[in-house]
Amino acid sequence: MKHRMTRGGREVAVLLWSCVALFGARVVGQFEALVASPPWLPDMDAWYSGLLPYYLLLPVQIALLMIMAVVAWNRRVRTGRFALSRPGVARVLRILATVYFLAMVVRLLVDVGEKITTSPWLHDAPLKAVASAITTENKAAAPAAPATEKVVTDKTPKAEG
Repeated sequence: MKHRMTRGGREVAVLLWSCVALFGARVVGQFEALVASPPWLPDMDAWYSGLLPYYLLLPVQIALLMIMAVVAWNRRVRTGRFALSRPGVARVLRILATVYFLAMVVRLLVDVGEKITTSPWLHDAPLKAVASAITTENKAAAPAAPATEKVVTDKTPKAEG
């Protein structure tokens, strides 16, 4: 029995392939920033968090792209039959996706908050106050940096005698 793609299935397919393409562009851009450092791309520091060494991160990203492509190509996923046939697995995947999404929103807010508080352009912006509160909470949880000692030199002339 041949299954025709419904309008909703087409929309899901477009969404899934768009996600694959965007993530693929990010992986290629990150690799290009590392190898070629073109002036039109941000430095590698802007792409790479350092949580996983890059020689391990790149194969993991390629594997994720392959899995994403298989999911986007799979007709059972696009038509919704996968979720209907395995509701428990679908529920767990939705929960994991929601947790991941919320974690990335928090990460984005913290990163933006740190950039806003150090920006010379946003002195009295209401968003700066919110960002300052977010980054202050994060810094309170982190250990304090060691204090630097101030060296005082005696500049009074010594009498020779």
